[in-house]
Amino acid sequence: MKFQEWFYKKLKVSRYQLPDEIKKSGAKYVINVSCEYISSCQKVCMDNGIKYFWFPMDEVSGDIGLNSIFGALQILWIAEQEKASVILHCHAGANRSPTVMEAYYFMRTGKHLVRTVDKEIEDLNVIFENSEGLTKVLKNNRLEN
Repeated sequence: MKFQEWFYKKLKVSRYQLPDEIKKSGAKYVINVSCEYISSCQKVCMDNGIKYFWFPMDEVSGDIGLNSIFGALQILWIAEQEKASVILHCHAGANRSPTVMEAYYFMRTGKHLVRTVDKEIEDLNVIFENSEGLTKVLKNNRLEN
């Protein structure tokens, strides 16, 4: 399995997962990058042989948590080598987990991940114009910003 295939098919970036969702997911790894430790998720992982990791990241202060990003990247690397499914989540799935996902993409490819967004989101203050193609892209990656 090539990197791109694993990245798009085996890596799920989302909001906080409910214990039942984790159980049904088929994931081998769950990586929580929210600032909240969720004991019910860790318990369902332990009960079902899923490896659970918590790398707290702070989106309020200037210190986002580079050590946590590094730890999450290491687990993503292991999961990719094993071709294993991963749930990477923060609280809402909007900032921290996409940042880690995009950092991993950059680590593996040397390129930034560009994600296009629908017209409805254009009113938000997260839209920039790509000078080459004049396409709209979402920039919710704190590392890149």
